[in-house]
Amino acid sequence: MITTEVKQYNNYIDGVWDDGSQDYYNNINPATGEVLRKFPQSSPEEVRRAYLVARDAQLKWRKKSRLQRAEYMYTIAKLIEERRADLAKIISLETGKSYNESIAEVNEALHMAQ
Repeated sequence: MITTEVKQYNNYIDGVWDDGSQDYYNNINPATGEVLRKFPQSSPEEVRRAYLVARDAQLKWRKKSRLQRAEYMYTIAKLIEERRADLAKIISLETGKSYNESIAEVNEALHMAQ
């Protein structure tokens, strides 16, 4: 039996990887039951801090001109398009959907960003 190390992630808050959480939950492939990754089970305090940072970022985003926001969205659309196959694979692993269904979801995200 081949064993692979399961990668453990942390929260990314305010531009910093936060390793404050002590408890993690398993992200499981529903088709196989395989543990894919581990993610933090954030405390209410960690969630509140992330919310406050996101709220402040939204206020800054709101002040950007439509042209600036459009430029960001164009960049996001390009990145989605470049990584379409990788994103579809991740969606398939995490949801158990077929690859074609996952490609359709990535395409929908791409259209929203354009």
